[in-house]
Amino acid sequence: MKKISLVKTCLFIALIFLTLMLASCMGGNSTYKDHRHEWSEWNIIEIPTCIAEGRAEKECACGASSVKMIKASPHSEGDWITDKAATVSEAGLKHQICSVCGTALEYKTVPWLNEDLLPFITDEKQDESRPHYQLGNCRNLEGNPVVVLIYINDDESGWTEQEVLKYTNEQVYLALQWLEKNAKDRGVMLDFTVEIYSTHLCGYEIKYEGIVNPDLDNGGSTKDVLDKAAEDIGYVSNWGMYTYYKQKYPDEEIIFLNLVNKPGRSYTRVFVLPGCYTFSEHSVLFADELNSSSSMRQKGTRSASVANHILRLYGAENLYTTAAREALAEQWYPNDIMLWSNSDITENSVGDYTAFSVGWADEAPEVCDNPDWW
Repeated sequence: MKKISLVKTCLFIALIFLTLMLASCMGGNSTYKDHRHEWSEWNIIEIPTCIAEGRAEKECACGASSVKMIKASPHSEGDWITDKAATVSEAGLKHQICSVCGTALEYKTVPWLNEDLLPFITDEKQDESRPHYQLGNCRNLEGNPVVVLIYINDDESGWTEQEVLKYTNEQVYLALQWLEKNAKDRGVMLDFTVEIYSTHLCGYEIKYEGIVNPDLDNGGSTKDVLDKAAEDIGYVSNWGMYTYYKQKYPDEEIIFLNLVNKPGRSYTRVFVLPGCYTFSEHSVLFADELNSSSSMRQKGTRSASVANHILRLYGAENLYTTAAREALAEQWYPNDIMLWSNSDITENSVGDYTAFSVGWADEAPEVCDNPDWW
């Protein structure tokens, strides 16, 4: 009996001791020193996201624990989504989404495709032997240049759909093929891409208000032909039109040919000095030769003129600027297309100086050493 009583007594004492310990740990009074929780570091048990709070927990050695909520995290910037593509006449719209939950974070307008976003053009390769080489935006006549044909109507002339197609096929394409062949003969790869604007083919009313002057000796060239056409198509300026095409074809050269359906003297507007550019280089080509006594509408009869002015855009010079140069050109390059334009373009050639002028040859030909050439 005494043994049983002793066991009961021990159990009773242990129970009292445990009760006192728990009371102390939970803040109760005790004859023992008060227990203070010694918390562990916070452990994240649920990671917060942009759509839900997280949770963290800490523990004491006594077994107690504490939980706190963690605020939801900010959205994570993800991809930009195009809502409306920019066009040549209207800004577009895009928005950025959260990469976690897909929520739209920000909306932005996309600038018109005709804003001037191109870097400044520098001039580095011209020299005294080819003074007009690489001065403007038409710089390297090789690769896959884009020829933009703009068929212009004015107050005294216009193009029908049939005339546009006929002139493109029977004059322009022949000129481009001839240039491609001559480039290939000199080891230069050239393969043109063509885009066409005309009132009947593209839906734009391309009309020059007034008269595109056909006679350079009587009033000079009409300087704003490309500007007016660009505005009709929906661009801010002709440089804006060039910018659009450089965005569309970033690695290619852009050639603008403006074609007028009447007799006239064709011309090319190029940069002859380095500096700040306000317009894209371009040519204005008349369907017939001014004061010509013969019909110029036969197949290929204007191809040489087209090819001549494309070469001029890239630095080629007419070889009849002085009597002395013309005499030398007749001796050295009698069939050069920059000396004269044959009604059969296959009778013309690209002489060594013209090839050098447009970058198809690296060394100036011997004729450049003759002072009469200049």
